[in-house]
Order: sequence, then C-alpha cells, then structure tokens
Amino acid sequence: MGCWTVYLLRDEDASCLVTWEKYGSWEVWDPDERARLIDRSRRRGIPVDDDRAAGSVDSSFCRGLALDLVDHRMRYYGCDLALPSAAYIDSHAARLAGTATWMGWDVRYAWGGPGDFPEVIPGATPVLVRRDERPRSLPIAPLTSREGWYAGWNPAQEVVSVRHFEGIADWWAPASAVVSVIRPDRLVLDYQLTTRDTVDWLAAHGERIVPALLAQQPYPMPHEETIDTGVVIDIPGRRVRYWDQSRISPSRAMAAATAWPGWSFERLPFGFAGHLAVTARTGEHDLTTDAAATASPWNAELLEIRDRGARALSDASDLLRHCRLAIVDG
Repeated sequence: MGCWTVYLLRDEDASCLVTWEKYGSWEVWDPDERARLIDRSRRRGIPVDDDRAAGSVDSSFCRGLALDLVDHRMRYYGCDLALPSAAYIDSHAARLAGTATWMGWDVRYAWGGPGDFPEVIPGATPVLVRRDERPRSLPIAPLTSREGWYAGWNPAQEVVSVRHFEGIADWWAPASAVVSVIRPDRLVLDYQLTTRDTVDWLAAHGERIVPALLAQQPYPMPHEETIDTGVVIDIPGRRVRYWDQSRISPSRAMAAATAWPGWSFERLPFGFAGHLAVTARTGEHDLTTDAAATASPWNAELLEIRDRGARALSDASDLLRHCRLAIVDG
C-alpha cells in the first residue's frame, strides 16, 4: 500500500507527459527538487496521447503534481488523510506560492484532485479515469440531534437557547458540517448537519434546501475543531459557497452547481476562517490561535496568511445580523 504520486508535465516544447512514483514529492519547495521531477518526467514519462497512458490516473493516486513549463503554472494536491483542515491547506498553498522557487508562477492547490490538471496540461483528459459520480441519497435536512442540550428558539427576539454552557452541542451531538443561511432580512441562521458530504447534498436537493432549513429551528455556530466542511447560502445575493477539507472532483462540483440554476456557486477559500468572515463573525468563535500553533502544523506565518485571506473575503458582511445565544439551566 502506501501513497502514490502522479506527475503531469507540459514541457517547454508543449509536449505533455505522465508518470508516477510511490511516495514521491507533491509539495515542492526547493528548485533542485523541481529540476529532479522535470528530469524524471522527461526520462520516464509517457505521452498523454499514448494508448499506454489512457485511463492511467485514478483515485489510487492520493497525491499529485502538474507542471506547465510553457505558461509557468503548477497545481498540486496531497493525501486527504494527512492534511488537517481546509484553512491550513489554503494558507500553506499561499505560502508555497510566495517562495523564491515559484516566483513568477501561477501556483494553486488542486481542490479537484487530478481532475483539475487538464486546466494546466492541455490534452491530459484522456489519462484520467472517468467515474459516474452521481449524488448520494441524502435527507434534505440531515440535522444533528437536539435532544438533551437544545433549549429553544425565540424568533421574535432572535435568540437560540442551549442548556448549561455555550459549546454543549460540540460535546453532546458533534456535527460534521455547518450550513449558514443568510435570509433576505440579513439575519444569519446556522444549522449543524450529520453528513460531511455537503456538495453531494447540495447536488441532490438544489434550491429546495432553503425552505427545508428555514422551516427548522437554528443552531449555535460550532467550533472549528468539530467540523470538516461548510456551506454559506446567501439568499439575497443568490450565492452558494462551500468548503471542504477533502478533494471534490470537478464533476461533483458541477453537479451541485447545476442543481442551483440562477445562483452563483463557488468554493470558499480558507475553510472555517473564510466561513466566519463571510458571515461577519470576528473573534467570537474558536479558531486555531497563536498559542495553539506550537502543538499543531500551524505556525505564526501560516496563521497570518489565513487571517489576511479571511479578512479579504468580508467585504459586505458587516451588514449582517446574528442570533444571540442564551444559556439556561435545567
């Protein structure tokens, strides 16, 4: 077993090659390592239009790197099991793009996995295995249980009440995803879901999700460490933004976008931090902090990149309103 890395190279003469190796390098910081990968691809690579390359790249390659030496573009992705969060991955990618090794290059993380590689490697599509990725069958409102911790919702006062302490839901009924709905009156309502397959959920139900959620009582906002994915549905802006710490193939993202005709549909950068920014939360919910950085993959530079990126997303979010949270006993 173990991880395999796939490489696609568009050489200076515009020829395109595919090769792979066990483990390998999927994030390249050193120019010597980039030169090694280019040399290896030239010596061992198979032309992407060769019959031997057809259908050679599938999900068994949990890491990948695409290099375009003509237009100086690079895309890469890593193993979902080894990466801590969407916010970390986006921050890490921004840091990598700013190094001297990639000066003058367009460097981005491939959130669609190898499905993103044809964007920078023309003619690469035949090497990809095409799968029938139909949306999973999911309930229209797969909400976490409220039993034992939820105390009620007062719509007139816009107050969500919970028992005992603020973060009780994170302990009592931890969510896999959070969905924030911005109503036409600019009030933000949050919902905690049991499924982490939010893109497939968006594809399966489309715009019918909006009234289904609004018919339910809202939840408090969960904390970062409890969830893996999120969605912001902006009703007045007719805009859907999602984030996920796992790769989402272009076909799955397209299926979801197609299910929301007349809405803009896009991935939200910087994960949970971006989610908080576009729903006008600033500092009231837990993010990985400087104090926690020494015990995690984060460091001060990455945290600053994350915070700066999230701030850039919060252009009109100061117009939003939020539910208040009340704590009750008994």
